[in-house]
Amino acid sequence: MPVEALTLKETLRYKERTTGNQRYYLAMQAGAKVDAVIRCPLRRNVSGQDIAIPNDGKQYRITLVQYPEDAEPPVMDLTLERTTEDYELA
Repeated sequence: MPVEALTLKETLRYKERTTGNQRYYLAMQAGAKVDAVIRCPLRRNVSGQDIAIPNDGKQYRITLVQYPEDAEPPVMDLTLERTTEDYELA
């Protein structure tokens, strides 16, 4: 039986962001959970189908990718939800 495994796309530096109350409660209303928000350099190949692994070593599903217009250099904010089970790394 095939095993689902993750392939590393890229390693990015990032800064953890504060999860605001509005974002948290809007996610709850939509049936989602916000475990973390990180800001990292803009990469157009990152999508909501990707898994992020921050320095804590845990795996998070990217639920939302946002591109703030007022940031220089260009960045993206990733909203993360902890996965229920971890994937193997290929």
